Amino acid sequence: QELCTDVFKALESGRSETTPVVVLAGASGGEGKSFFLKPLLTLLGDEYIFHCPEPGTFPLLDLPGKKVVFLDDWRFNKCVLPFETQCRWFDGSAVRVQRPQNQQGATGHVTYQGTAPIFVTTKLADMERFKKLSAIDPATGLALDADASMIHRRLKVYEFRKRITKAPGKIKYCPTCFAKLVLSQSGN
Repeated sequence: QELCTDVFKALESGRSETTPVVVLAGASGGEGKSFFLKPLLTLLGDEYIFHCPEPGTFPLLDLPGKKVVFLDDWRFNKCVLPFETQCRWFDGSAVRVQRPQNQQGATGHVTYQGTAPIFVTTKLADMERFKKLSAIDPATGLALDADASMIHRRLKVYEFRKRITKAPGKIKYCPTCFAKLVLSQSGN
């Protein structure tokens, strides 16, 4: 019920300093994290979803104009985006989106100030490691890892520990069922 409430609030309010990034973290895979969120693709249409960026020079190039961010099987590390960018992006601050300069009509980089809510699926072990790195060192009074701490406090993590039985065939994602589930379970 709390998960549906947070999904509803994120969709209603968008990303901001007061709306956390909703994270579904699984212990071993097959827990239904992506299955729960993938109806967003059919609800909004794939063209309105920003998917996991790939490592490269322009990882956020397609972000402007998207209605929702779905980072499926995301890793909270610096391989794709620097921690500084993740911190600003996750708390609703403006984020610089680098663009290739050899495109006609493209002059300079753009600043993303959109409010697309962010939903993430990831490994539970990564979240547990992040939580440990975010802990306060009693000797210094500071977080063991300041970057991990800044990112971790912007997340609302839901733990998925039990695998679900795999369906015998392919199941279509139903946007109506997803909307009804989120609305009914969030009290709206």
